[in-house]
Order: sequence, then structure tokens, then C-alpha cells
Amino acid sequence: VALGCRTEDLVADHSGQQDNYLRVARSFSPEEWYEVPLLDPSAVVCAGDGNGGMHGIILESSQTISVPREWLGLISIDTDKQPFALRVEGESMAEAGISDGVEVIVNPAEEVREGDVALVCFGTRGDWSIKWTHFHRDGSIELRASSAKYPTKTFLKEDVEAGFIRIIGRVMRFTGTPKRNA
Repeated sequence: VALGCRTEDLVADHSGQQDNYLRVARSFSPEEWYEVPLLDPSAVVCAGDGNGGMHGIILESSQTISVPREWLGLISIDTDKQPFALRVEGESMAEAGISDGVEVIVNPAEEVREGDVALVCFGTRGDWSIKWTHFHRDGSIELRASSAKYPTKTFLKEDVEAGFIRIIGRVMRFTGTPKRNA
């Protein structure tokens, strides 16, 4: 039903028939697509220990990635909260499907929930990293890599209140869908 055809049409032997079964694919209208700005290579996010700091980096975009709007969730009218994409360096999230070199789409307007993959900024240098996020009742936040080679980072409630960690946005898509961490 989702493909617009019957199961029999998909599994039957149609060799020698002239029917064009490529027509079962659904086309998208231009309104269903969204142009996500891809940040220039100076803005790279680390899937590891952090990228060495983003303070002083001017975030610019000269390219866009066209994606279905349904991939993005809520799209804010606030320009500082609109979706954007950037490249990932490192392998700490490879077991979650986010490997070195992929481009992730981040949406600052979408709520980051327990176990979601998020783009976070932390430390005095403003390191950017992609990690699973875990929120504790005591107000602390834990950042976990999917690889056991990278230690979990825990930020106490005092660290959160002092601004040593900031969640920039939820990772919505990349070449696949991020796996949640339980």
C-alpha cells in the first residue's frame, strides 16, 4: 500500500511484459523539500573528544542539501533555530551509524530527549561534538559515544548552569537515522 501497488505486483515474474513498474515510486513536489545550509568545512563537528573549539569561527554556508521536509521536524521562523548541516570527523559514533565524513543535519528547534543524538558545545574552548545525550534527575548531563574507546563525559548541574555545556540541536538525519541509546 505504501508503494502504491499490490504485493503480487512486486513479487511476480514480469519478464517479457511491457508494464513500467518504475511508476510506483512517489514523486515529491518542490514544497515537500527543504534546502538545508551545509556549513563550510571550517565548521566541523567531532565524533570523538571534541573538535578543539569553535570560538572565533564564523559560521558560513556556500552550499545546501535538499532533503524532504518530513526529515526535519519543526522548522522555526527564528533564523538562529533553523536546520543546518555539517561534516563529521571521527569514529566515536560509528556504532550509531555516524561515521567519519558523513554530513549530519541538526535542528536546533527540535527537542533533544533522553538518548537522542545531539550536537553539543562544551568546555571553555567551545568544543563541538556529536554524542548520545542523557539527562539525570540531579540536573547533570551525560554525553556518551557509541564506541567504548571514548569515555563518557559527565557535566554536573553546576557545569550546566555555568554554561560549560550547551545543547545546540538534535541530529535529525545523515546517511541514515541515528540509533537511540538506552
